[in-house]
Amino acid sequence: MRRITPVTLAAISVLSVSGLAEAVGGSASGSVGLAYPSPAISLGAIPGVEVLLEPVRMHNGLELVATVDHRFDINAALSTFNVQAGDTTNSEDIRPFAGRNLRGQGLTIGMWEVNRPRTTHQEFGGVGILASGDGDNAPPVDTHATHVAATMSALGIDPNAQGMAPSAVVRPYTATNDAAELTNAAGLVASNHSYGLIRGWTQTTIANPAPERTWFADRELFAEDPGFGKYDATSVGLDTALHTNKRLLSVWSAGNDRNDNVNSYPAPFAGQYLTFLSQGGDGAGPNPGGWYRIGTGNATYPAPGQDGNNGAGYDSLPQGQTAKNSLIVGAINEITAEGTGRTGAMSSFSSWGMTDDGRMGVTVVGNGVNVYSASGTANNAYATLNGTSMAAPNVTGTMTQVIQHLMAERGTTTIPLSATSKALAVHTAHDLYNTGPDYQSGYGVLDGLAAVEFVDDVYEASPTSFIFEETLTDTRWSHEFLALGGEIKATLVWNDVPGAAHGAALDINTSVLVNNLDLWIETADELTRFDPWSLDPTNPSAPASQSGSNSLDNIEQVLSTFSLPAGTAFNVFVDLNGTLTGPGQEWSLLISGASLVPEPATLALLSGVATIALRRRRSDKA
Repeated sequence: MRRITPVTLAAISVLSVSGLAEAVGGSASGSVGLAYPSPAISLGAIPGVEVLLEPVRMHNGLELVATVDHRFDINAALSTFNVQAGDTTNSEDIRPFAGRNLRGQGLTIGMWEVNRPRTTHQEFGGVGILASGDGDNAPPVDTHATHVAATMSALGIDPNAQGMAPSAVVRPYTATNDAAELTNAAGLVASNHSYGLIRGWTQTTIANPAPERTWFADRELFAEDPGFGKYDATSVGLDTALHTNKRLLSVWSAGNDRNDNVNSYPAPFAGQYLTFLSQGGDGAGPNPGGWYRIGTGNATYPAPGQDGNNGAGYDSLPQGQTAKNSLIVGAINEITAEGTGRTGAMSSFSSWGMTDDGRMGVTVVGNGVNVYSASGTANNAYATLNGTSMAAPNVTGTMTQVIQHLMAERGTTTIPLSATSKALAVHTAHDLYNTGPDYQSGYGVLDGLAAVEFVDDVYEASPTSFIFEETLTDTRWSHEFLALGGEIKATLVWNDVPGAAHGAALDINTSVLVNNLDLWIETADELTRFDPWSLDPTNPSAPASQSGSNSLDNIEQVLSTFSLPAGTAFNVFVDLNGTLTGPGQEWSLLISGASLVPEPATLALLSGVATIALRRRRSDKA
C-alpha cells in the first residue's frame, strides 16, 4: 500500500465556523491565542511531480505549472486528517466507575501518524509515550500528533486537557507502512489513525507562498473525485491486516471533506484553480500530462462541485476509510447533557458515508470540535483543534477504558476480539437523527458509560445482557431467550475476509462483502420476526428500515420494533447467506433486553418450589 505526501488532515480540509482550522500558540501553558489558516500541500514534495520554474501557457490556453513522471500516483497522496471530548463519550464518568478506576492502566495504544508527537510534553510525564514502534524518527515533531496522543492519554497536568485513558501509554508509528505494521502489531489494545488519502478540494502551494485552491483528482476524466467511497487497494490492505490481527481495534478518523468546495480556500489567482490533467487537456494532443491552472468557468473543465455528491454531503469518505474491519469515527460538537437531553449536532466538516457499494461507512461519532489538548510547540503548550482527527482519539481512548473493564470482568490479560470491542461501541452508542443507523453518524455517539454498564450486566448472576463469540462453519447458530417486556437489541460484528478492490471508474457499486452473515430474531412460535437495519444507498437520507436481510455490511443490528410480552420465548439466529470463504468465520454477538431460558434441571426446581408455595397457600386458606 503506497503512501506519500504527508500533511495534517485536521488542518488540510477542516474549516471551523470562524474559517480557521487550528489554533496554536507559544510556550505559555493554558489556552492559546494565535490562529492560522490551514497549511497547504507542497506539490513539489510529491514524488514524481516536477514544478516548473515559470508556468507555461500551453496549446489550448491552459497554464502548465508542474509535470509528472512514472512515479506519480494521484491516488496515493496522504494527509493527516480534554475534558470536553471526554464528556461527549462519557469517558470521564467511567474513570471512577464503581470504584474501578478505569484509566487504561497497563494498556498500550498504538498511534499511527504522519509526524511525531512531542514525547517530552509535561502531559506525558516522561512515561506516557514509548519509543517509536517502527524506529522511524525522521518525521518532525508536530502539534497534530502531540494533540492526538494527549487526547488519548494526557495525565491532566492541565485538568482541562486530561486524556480519556490517562494511565495508558501510547506507542507511536509513522503512517508510511501502516498496513504491514498493523498486521504484526502485538500487545496493542487499540490503534488510532487520524489521517487519510487526499481527495477532492484541498489547497496546495507551488512557488507561491499563498496556497491555491486545488482539485486533487484527474479532471481530464472526472468531474467528481472517484476516490470518495471507493474500496481500493488501500482498503484491501487494511482489511487484510485486521482480518489477520483479529484482536486489534483499529480506529480511523472519517475525514473532513464534506463541505469543501472551490471557495473553501484562499485564491491568490482570482477565478482559477489547480488540477491534474492526465493527458494535458488535449487527449492525444501536444500538451503533456501534469498540473494545470485553469479558469473556474472554463468551458471544458469548469471547477467541480462541492465534495460529498455536489453538496449533499454523502459519499465523502476517502479510500482508507472505506475498509470493512476498522471503526470509522465522525465528528460532532460537544455534548455535556445527560439522559434524555443527550443530543448532539454533526460538525460542518465531518465526512459522511456511504461507500460506493452502499455500506454505512461511518461507525460512530465523538467530539471533534474545539478539542483542547497538548500542543507540539513546547513542553507546556496547549491547542484547541477541530477535526475528525480529534474525534478519533476521543473514541480510541474511551474504548481503551471499556476494553480494560471487559478484560477485568473476564479475569484475563487477553485482549478481546476486535469484533467484540467494535460491537460494544455500536450496541451501546447513543442514537442521533433518524431512529437506527444512518450514513451521517453511523450508530450514533459513543457512550463509554453505557458500554461498561452493559459489560457489568453480562457478568451479573442473572444477566439481561450477553456476549457470544463463535465461529460459523456450515451450521446455523441459534439461542433461545425470554423477553423481559421491553426493547430487545442484538448486534453482530465480524472481521470479514478482504474483498476485491474496485477499479478506477466512478462509483463502482459491486458489493465487497465476502462472508455474508445474517442476523435475525424470531419468536419461538415463528409468528413474529425482526430483521436487521438496512440503509438505502439510492436514497441516503431515508431512515434505516428493517424490511429484510442486510447483504452489504459486516455490522448488523436488530432492534425489536415493538415490545414482546414478558416471558415470550424467542430465538436469535446467525446464519451464512451464500458460500463461506475460509475455514470458518469468527463473529461476536451482543444481546440485551432478555433473559436466558432456564435449564431443565432449573425448571424442575422452580416447579417444585411453585408446588410447595401453592400447598402453603391452600393450607393457609384452610
